[in-house]
Amino acid sequence: TYQVSGGKNGASGGGGAASNTAQPAGGSEVLPSLIAGTTTQNAISTALQGNNGGTAGGVSSQPAAGGGGAGTAGFANSTTVGGAGGAGLAWIDGVFRAGGGGGSCTTSQTPGVGGSGGGGGGALNAVAGTAGTPNTGGGGGGGTSAGGGAGGSGIVIVAIPNIEQTTWLSYPSPKFATTTGTVDVSYYTVSATTYDSWTFLSSGTFTPSSNMTVDVLVVAGGGSGGMDKGGGGGAGGFKTVT
Repeated sequence: TYQVSGGKNGASGGGGAASNTAQPAGGSEVLPSLIAGTTTQNAISTALQGNNGGTAGGVSSQPAAGGGGAGTAGFANSTTVGGAGGAGLAWIDGVFRAGGGGGSCTTSQTPGVGGSGGGGGGALNAVAGTAGTPNTGGGGGGGTSAGGGAGGSGIVIVAIPNIEQTTWLSYPSPKFATTTGTVDVSYYTVSATTYDSWTFLSSGTFTPSSNMTVDVLVVAGGGSGGMDKGGGGGAGGFKTVT
């Protein structure tokens, strides 16, 4: 067990910075790295994708910053309010995912809210940060002495467009594909386009019964919030493919 003041980086967003002079800058949008010879995450590194975590004020009495989301960077803290997590992104189903975690604070201050898309809220005083929402890749909220919130788990969704409702109701979904793992199958219409949607809640396979065009969303798990006036965790990677 070890303490990490800044929130952990995720592939879509960097971890928010803690309010101390040692780590004032928010993490960049890369996979976690450690300072050589230590178990402390390096909050400053080369950006690859996504959005940075928020920058803290560098004053130990202030709240911490928010983690970056897939849609926007994490927000810096003020003197009394923790930084909010960066916003996530919405997919074709209209659901936001991959929001950053909010920054923590102490008594008489206000913790940062999690970013839209499952980001966990920051902790107040000796309370643990809120975990990112499962199946969203949201970053965990920053914590104090009780620890940061865990990052939300990721998810994979395969949506087959242009499926007529009468066809979908008349034939069970194995008509279009077979799968392994835990899969939730649903049907919905968005902007006059109908979809047969397959949501993977565990590892598995998707084998189409014929050549077809599909839309795929892959969201990785979010980073955890930091500890000891910790910053919010960065959101997990957000990737779409057609």
